[in-house]
Formats: sequence, structure tokens, C-alpha cells
Amino acid sequence: PWPWLAGIAAHKAADVGRRRRVFVPLADDADRAVEADDHSADVRAAFGRLPVTAREILLLRYFLRLSEEETAAALGLRLGTVKSRAARARRLLLGELE
Repeated sequence: PWPWLAGIAAHKAADVGRRRRVFVPLADDADRAVEADDHSADVRAAFGRLPVTAREILLLRYFLRLSEEETAAALGLRLGTVKSRAARARRLLLGELE
């Protein structure tokens, strides 16, 4: 049941990610808050530009910390497919961040 539930969570997280907007709080130390948030905002923006399949794999493997086997079960894929998609998704994300 866990991989099945994680698959549903990954799909819902991808849906939320497509709708989420980034807000930066305005405070006395706003410059530091913006500076600290720049990298995470860059990563979120790059992540949002990835294809849905790449985001799903990255969410399950690295955010939810599922094993390759659990990710394969959650998405109904073969283990080799998960490995190749994860490698491709990491390369795509790095490309978006450059």
C-alpha cells in the first residue's frame, strides 16, 4: 500500500507545484530573506519546467525518499525504467539550473 499511496502523493504534489506561486515576505531583513530564497526559487522554477514524468520520479526518489523498487511499484514501471528516468530527470534538472 505504501508505494501506491506515494504515487498518489507524487501526482498531487505535481498538481500543486504547477499552481504554486512564490511569495517573498517583506520584513526589515527582506534583502537577506530574498537572498536566501534565491536558490530555492531557482530550483523550484527549474523543477516546474521539467516534464511531468521527470518531476514524478524526482519527487518520489528524492523528496519522499522512496527506493527505486518502491518508486517502480508506485508508478507501475519496471525497475530499469525508473533508473533510466531518474538519471534523465537529474540531467534535465541540472540543465535547467545552468
